[in-house]
Amino acid sequence: MKLAIENFAKLPNTHKVLLLGGMAELGAESLNEHRAIVDIIKKNDWEKVVLVGGDFLNVDHPFIKFENALQAKDWWQQQHFENIHALIKGSRSMQMEKVLEN
Repeated sequence: MKLAIENFAKLPNTHKVLLLGGMAELGAESLNEHRAIVDIIKKNDWEKVVLVGGDFLNVDHPFIKFENALQAKDWWQQQHFENIHALIKGSRSMQMEKVLEN
């Protein structure tokens, strides 16, 4: 997740949207790992950031948050983005692909 965000941030396009699902199977370190991802996100400028489920719901952050991918999908469909790049990523259990399903 960290590398995906850092590499995405390096793309020359300035209009970037992050839709990240919670990370599973991190055990006792889950909350700290989600906090670390939020800290990485804060280091860059993004058009929008959406954090979905998992311990992203238990971390204090200024970003849009949803409990599941279907809620994120509803939000995504209401946006009228043009000329953006989006990174959609999450643990398999978060089913982030649903954000783009018809």
